[in-house]
Amino acid sequence: MGKNFTKGFCPLCNYKSLLAQTSLNTASMESLLDSGTEVYDFDKLAETLSGLRGDEALNSCDAYFEKDDKIYLFEFKDQPRCNIPNKVIQQKAFDSVAQLLMSWKNGDSQQIVSSKLVLFVIFNSEKERSYEKTSKKIYTMAYPHSQEEPCYFGLDSSMLKEYFVRIHTISIDCFIEKIYAVDF
Repeated sequence: MGKNFTKGFCPLCNYKSLLAQTSLNTASMESLLDSGTEVYDFDKLAETLSGLRGDEALNSCDAYFEKDDKIYLFEFKDQPRCNIPNKVIQQKAFDSVAQLLMSWKNGDSQQIVSSKLVLFVIFNSEKERSYEKTSKKIYTMAYPHSQEEPCYFGLDSSMLKEYFVRIHTISIDCFIEKIYAVDF
């Protein structure tokens, strides 16, 4: 018999949370997104899974949400984009897909899950330095008709892109204005 990857695993309902709770910065005790939208605490799921990487703990996104045949993963970072290591975000994205396939989506193939999976990495642009804001302004001026936001953290690699139908790396302000207000 194989390893029990879901030791102590509980049904989906045991992971209920709110976006406000999953975006909480425990140091400042402030939420990056003050929202009552009900989601599932994906970090809590990671704590119940074992054996996927031996004794090493899995990384995970903060929240999981399903709507309109889409699966959303949210990673909140209450810091400027330049302070967030690419490797950390890439590992969270990859490990979160693995965890989904081993738990709540274990009856689906990776291709089926990936065809519905949308990743959001949401960072705090208010804490950005002035040169980062200038860089964004230059990008907007260089590509004024682009509907596509830049993809940060090395998530635009072909290997990672095959796991997601869409990847958003976006400031909290842009997320609230362009996506949350419309889709959530």
